[in-house]
Amino acid sequence: MKPILLIGGGVLLGFLLIFTGIGFFPDSFAFNFAASVILIISLVALFGWLYLNFIRPSGRGRDENG
Repeated sequence: MKPILLIGGGVLLGFLLIFTGIGFFPDSFAFNFAASVILIISLVALFGWLYLNFIRPSGRGRDENG
């Protein structure tokens, strides 16, 4: 499976868990903390993957061709 789908699934899972936690378990610190950690790790992985696959290679391509 493509990494972007796995990372995107983690981001969606994090948002879903946060909204579920706020709606159904507003006093559960552990549930909301775990959902926040999943979301933060997924977002860091998403932006890291985007940087490594799109921003960095495009910068190297201009130097080699130019």
